Amino acid sequence: YKDVLVVKEDESIGTERRIVEEYERRSPFDIYPQPDSSNVQDGYLFDRVVYRKIDLQNMIGISGINDDEILKVLAEAGEGKLKEWTGIESDRADREKKNQGLSPYNTDTIDCLEYHGTLSGHMLMEVGIMVPPEKRDFDFHASVWRIGNHVIKAMINEDPLGRKSYSQAWFERRNDRFWGRGLPELIDDSQTVCNACARALVNNIGMGSGPQVDINIERLAGRDKHDLRLIPWKRWLTTNRLQQTQPAISFWQPQMHVQDILAAFHAFSKLSDEQSNVPAYAHGDPQVGGAGNTSSGLSMLISQASRGIRSIIQGIGDDMIVHSIMRIYERKALDPKYKSMVGDVRLVVKGNTAAIEKAQHAV
Repeated sequence: YKDVLVVKEDESIGTERRIVEEYERRSPFDIYPQPDSSNVQDGYLFDRVVYRKIDLQNMIGISGINDDEILKVLAEAGEGKLKEWTGIESDRADREKKNQGLSPYNTDTIDCLEYHGTLSGHMLMEVGIMVPPEKRDFDFHASVWRIGNHVIKAMINEDPLGRKSYSQAWFERRNDRFWGRGLPELIDDSQTVCNACARALVNNIGMGSGPQVDINIERLAGRDKHDLRLIPWKRWLTTNRLQQTQPAISFWQPQMHVQDILAAFHAFSKLSDEQSNVPAYAHGDPQVGGAGNTSSGLSMLISQASRGIRSIIQGIGDDMIVHSIMRIYERKALDPKYKSMVGDVRLVVKGNTAAIEKAQHAV
């Protein structure tokens, strides 16, 4: 439920409390698929959703929600309680800069595990869903929400094809695997070398920023034996002990290898561009060289570079946007109110392709 602004019959503006459908981005760290699944529609799926008490209070009265179990959860909820303890909370809180200096359980949030998958008729009967006796050995597509030991929602999947209300996209798809490969994983090897070059470069600049000093303390006299500070116009008192002819203090300069290190850095940085299919000139790097020195040549290079970006964006359109809109369309098509207004429709995403084409024409 949400409070939304509406225009009333008398044309005045007011608020109304209603159920609002929304899209939400889910973190990969909250998704736990079936180990042998290859996509969100294959096998079961657990989604860890974090609520606060006010969120659960707003669920009371919604169709499909067990109000009695919600009240029990609210009675048990407290600081650090009703957390599922997936084992990554502390690490994740540190990386997301949350609960700094505090335990991840020192919070009033409540973890809810949403199960989306198939359940037998007998299991559905245990959570209050009526199943005909002749079908209790069958499996049904269902959704179950559980907080602690309380099932706050259990229902048969409303999708006519039994699909989950999730869509996923990848930077790089891997066949027959649930998780694809992201940009950090693609360039991990070359990025490791670039990081090593950056550290070596800083160390070399630091070492070569000034001379190294060699002091023969056997030839120092007086307080200079205990005061080895280097300051301008300092006078060193020395002796000629053991008839030594070499100077008591000598200086030598470490070699600078900045250009060699930078060359290695740029080579592996370029390799990262090739591995990611997003060359540096595609996002504004003026150091192109070769064909990129002319407007037509740069246009050709950007056109080639956009193929990788276009395939990624097209994948988001085909795997997420189309699936999401088709679920809405099919739900409306089954509504008798819209029966005469819908037909055989095939969705094609063109907005992302059109945006890329406009960017190319603008070059």
